Amino acid sequence: MAHHILVASEASSITTLYFSAKGSLEISSDIIVGPRPTWLTSHKSHPGMVFTGLEESDGKVVALRYDEQGEGEVISEASSGGQGPCSLLATRDEILIANVREISASSLMRLSYACVISTNPGLSEFFPYLRLLSSPLPPRPFS
Repeated sequence: MAHHILVASEASSITTLYFSAKGSLEISSDIIVGPRPTWLTSHKSHPGMVFTGLEESDGKVVALRYDEQGEGEVISEASSGGQGPCSLLATRDEILIANVREISASSLMRLSYACVISTNPGLSEFFPYLRLLSSPLPPRPFS
């Protein structure tokens, strides 16, 4: 059985590696998404939908769509609501984003898929249950 592996780093692209049933590993695609895509997360119900955070001072979340052959395309981007989005979690209704550039500037945000698809209305077929929500999560004290 063959597998596709997505690789992000502190470069400017996301690379798809093809791991064959015979054990070979080769690059099958490379997509430039912007500076420092370091975290990847897919949507549980739609594994071809992948999100990454661009770790920069005006942080962004980029949405990508991948096909069965591992070919991807950037379909949308939105602000992460902070600096250095270093961790993302795609839930049923929204993306949870941890922005950590500096301890004093850390924040947690949530971004609805409505924000992500605003520049690509065709995605509404994947997310028919969207609701508009884009707001910071309340701060919690560390214990």
